[in-house]
Amino acid sequence: MTFRIPSSKLPLRQLTFLLSWFLFVFVLAPILIDYLYLEATPAFVADLLAKYPVATLAYVHDQWFDIAMASSLAFALIVGLGFYLRSDSFEAKVLGKTTPQALGAIRMLICLILLLNVLWEDLPSTAYIPREMSKPIGIMNLFMLIPGFGAFLENPVLLLLFQMTTAVLLFLGMIGLHTKKVLPFAALGYLIFAGLFRQYSWFYHTGLIPLFTLIVLSLSPAADGWSVDNFIKIWRSGSASDTTASTRYAWSRYAIWMVIAIPYVGAGLSKVRNGGLLWWDAVNFKHIMFYSTLRPMEFDFEWALFFVNAPDYIIEVMALSAILGEILYGSVLFSKRARIILPATMFLMHVGILFLQNILFYDLILLQLVFWDFTKFRQAISTRLNAKYDRLQFGYDASSDFWRRTVLVLTSMDIFDRVSFVKTLRTSDSLPKSDYRGQKHTGISAVLSIAHVLPALWVFVPILYLGSKFPSIHASLVQYLSQKYHNIPNTQALQPTTSWATTPKLCLVILTILGVSWAFKLEVYPLTAMQMFSRVRDNVVQYELVYAEFASGEQQRAPIEKSIGAMSDGRYRRVIKMAFDDKKKVRCEKFLRSCTDRWNERVSEEEKIIGMKVEQWEWDFIGDKDNPNHGSLLNTVHFDFP
Repeated sequence: MTFRIPSSKLPLRQLTFLLSWFLFVFVLAPILIDYLYLEATPAFVADLLAKYPVATLAYVHDQWFDIAMASSLAFALIVGLGFYLRSDSFEAKVLGKTTPQALGAIRMLICLILLLNVLWEDLPSTAYIPREMSKPIGIMNLFMLIPGFGAFLENPVLLLLFQMTTAVLLFLGMIGLHTKKVLPFAALGYLIFAGLFRQYSWFYHTGLIPLFTLIVLSLSPAADGWSVDNFIKIWRSGSASDTTASTRYAWSRYAIWMVIAIPYVGAGLSKVRNGGLLWWDAVNFKHIMFYSTLRPMEFDFEWALFFVNAPDYIIEVMALSAILGEILYGSVLFSKRARIILPATMFLMHVGILFLQNILFYDLILLQLVFWDFTKFRQAISTRLNAKYDRLQFGYDASSDFWRRTVLVLTSMDIFDRVSFVKTLRTSDSLPKSDYRGQKHTGISAVLSIAHVLPALWVFVPILYLGSKFPSIHASLVQYLSQKYHNIPNTQALQPTTSWATTPKLCLVILTILGVSWAFKLEVYPLTAMQMFSRVRDNVVQYELVYAEFASGEQQRAPIEKSIGAMSDGRYRRVIKMAFDDKKKVRCEKFLRSCTDRWNERVSEEEKIIGMKVEQWEWDFIGDKDNPNHGSLLNTVHFDFP
């Protein structure tokens, strides 16, 4: 293997760092801990120890050893992969080449995923959540320092405007208009948007990995293919777009693969790190499934409860498959075969999570498409379509710069090679002609026919159809444009977008940030160590349910999600648990009061809520597995809202 290291001192520097780190965490730090704990305890350390009686000297050493081992593993991997990323072997066997169109397809997919999330959520309803529930996390604390930000959070109109602005930015990023400027602002907008929901609930992970990929895309030449920006450049330059595969775009694609794969590996390793080698024990995995099924969630699938009497080996195979799938997901960074098998495996795993835990990771399901070879996929569809249907023949006036440039743009849009562009001699009307399945069209009808076969133009079909009712107007417009742009001087030839994401640098930065986050168990939004469901639990599940009492005398599950849409997906689970904590009970009461007020504003007298109750249940799914109620009622707290 031949390594291309830019500086002969680089390996020595990195190895020196590793050795120094090992010396610090395994030798010097334990001595320092003993000294600070036993002999010269600073005041702030003493106060901290007083707050946490569990923090004995042995406990502190255990926690530090965990960090020392994890950080040493992370740094060793960072250094080792750093060498490998710069090797000729990596570039030839792993990195490969890709086209700007493939990177553009990834941009469109990522922006679409986040756009769907933004349109799905109800941000304005967060204005009606009691301020006592607001707990800014991570980077959101910086935004809270902005003058007027608190007032912004209490104004539903401004929140709606912000939500729509974020949606517009993501839409522009998806179609690739002003891409270089739009993507960073879209990422910032979504960062704030997602953070606002989390500060009223907890640091959940839905939408987080697509956000990471969007940040990477904002540093990449993502506008060079399948973007409005590129179509404009083609028209202005009068030259065709470059569709040649190169390592330039492959590095950006690889960086995106990294921000998807590393969190999966981190999630799997966190289960081993926090839960031990027997995390996949049947009792622990049943607890995870039943806990998610019995609590208030977005969906009400009860499939997991059918496994209460299932043999342990079936449950353990499921659990072991999940944790191995996550850890082995890192192999997509090195193996073509893994990029076929593991994304499909994760797709099935997330579908299973939906039905067994009532959690929809739609973003992670769609993200698996990133590992598809869009170029081969497009070529396969093109071959099949052209074998089944004739190509459309589109004739244009080749002497007109207007039509020559327009055809260059249309050619770049023709992703399935469905159109054959035919140069014709100059005619008096300069109108385009088309021939498709034996039907000949002229003028706007020809334009309409080409719009039917180019997916990028489907959105314009209704407008063109209406325009076809006024052919004389279209003919006049075409003649005017053909004359005005008959002979246009070419602008500068198409140049690739400048970006430092076309080298290993961005990959190394990503590897370092995500590796350090996992090693030190950082949960500072948006950084995370992916520790969800990583603790080992016993055979007793405790869960809370909330019911509403209506003026009609009827009792049923409280319509909290319908009252405050931002609390969908059971994001109120933690606050209703506060009903059983005397110090936090008032916070729960205020939240339920707000939900009641919102509900009562838009229903009839009989449908109004006059009270709510929170029930706490406990179920031993081994000792009392046949209980039809799935547990026993432990406690009930009533709230009257006259």
